[in-house]
Amino acid sequence: MTETKSSSPGSAEVWITGIGLATSLGEGLDANWEALNARRINVDEKGFAPYIVHPFAPVSLDAQIPKKGDQRQMEAWQRIGTYAAGLALASAGVKGDKEILGRMTWLSPPAAASAISRSTATF
Repeated sequence: MTETKSSSPGSAEVWITGIGLATSLGEGLDANWEALNARRINVDEKGFAPYIVHPFAPVSLDAQIPKKGDQRQMEAWQRIGTYAAGLALASAGVKGDKEILGRMTWLSPPAAASAISRSTATF
C-alpha cells in the first residue's frame, strides 16, 4: 500500500491500494512482467497500416462488467477502463464489499481518454 499526503490547504489523503493492469501484453501484473522480461510484444502492423497498433489482449468483460446491457452502452475505452477499475478493486481486496465501497471515492484514469474521471465506486 502506498500513502501520499499533501500539506496543501483543502487537500485530501490519498491511498493507492490496488492495481488494475490490462494491456496488449495481457491481464495482470504477472502476465505483463513475463511478457516484458521475455521481450515479447503484441503488435498489428497490417490491420491499420501504415500505423502500428498494440491490440488489447482478449479478456472476459463479464468478469468485471456482468450486465451485457452495460457493456453494450459503453464505448471500447469505457469498457477497458471499467474492466481495469474492477481489477484494481479486486487487487485492493474491496471488490464486492458494500460497506467499504459505500464510503469510497475513487479516481481512475480511463484507458484511451485524456481526462481523469471521478466517480463513486459502485462495483
